[in-house]
Amino acid sequence: MAYIGNEPIVSATRTVTEITATAGQTTFTANGGYTVGYIDVFVNGAQLQTSDFTASNGSSITLTEAAQAGDVIRLVAWGTFATSTHVLKAGDTMSGGLNVLGNLGVGTSSPAVSIDARKASDVQIRAFETGLGVDTRVVSVGGAGQAGIIGTYSNHPLVVYTNGVERARYDTSGNFLMNSGYGSAATAYGCRAWVNFNGTGTVAIRASGNVSSITDNGVGDYTVNFTNAMPDANYSVVGTAQQNTFANADCGSVSTHRVSGAGALTTTSVRLDTTNTATTTGNPQDMLSVQIAIFR
Repeated sequence: MAYIGNEPIVSATRTVTEITATAGQTTFTANGGYTVGYIDVFVNGAQLQTSDFTASNGSSITLTEAAQAGDVIRLVAWGTFATSTHVLKAGDTMSGGLNVLGNLGVGTSSPAVSIDARKASDVQIRAFETGLGVDTRVVSVGGAGQAGIIGTYSNHPLVVYTNGVERARYDTSGNFLMNSGYGSAATAYGCRAWVNFNGTGTVAIRASGNVSSITDNGVGDYTVNFTNAMPDANYSVVGTAQQNTFANADCGSVSTHRVSGAGALTTTSVRLDTTNTATTTGNPQDMLSVQIAIFR
């Protein structure tokens, strides 16, 4: 069906006002007003062209030519519609804000949460800031590489805030920085391996992380073997040792083993010496409690 005026929107509301004109009358008021650009005017059943009247104030229209006495003026004002009663077709564009009452489903007609996006694989929710090119996504990857991912796909850091303050970030090189009492986010250097073991008699590990075993090489001489290798041998070794559990317990020292050639530090293990600092000889001695931590 063709329209001389504005084509009404599907599911739109309309308000009709009929007025019997007096001789020479030009101005007619629509009941409840109208949206400018969305009103049709009829005179004795014939629809007028938009050039035959002026409708610019949202309340009344003015005819270009005055009506005759007894003319029937019919004003049809088209109202707005709710998105819940109108479905956009593929390719349509909606301008302005969108207010969704309830849950919004993408790929599902039964959304279970506020924004529920579903797909057989590779589901992505994307926030792209066009000015700076920041591409942030929440991704669920299916198939062989199953994973849940949150992060940036552009060359920008991923930052975590609480209470409006930056608490942690991953920079573009993959370094993890955190603000845990530092005052600002600083790079966090993790402990790559640690162990607490009894170095007397048969060596026994009490507790550990990334340590597979302890090799007893002799008196006060141990090798700590890593479960997962270090990236290189340039790590730092921190250790303490104690000889017994009495109140005046002898304290021990821990040092990397005095060897020539390859050295005590390798990517798969570190060799250590323990000595009793209560003696003046500095000879190696087995220790009851040895604690080692590796940082890189």
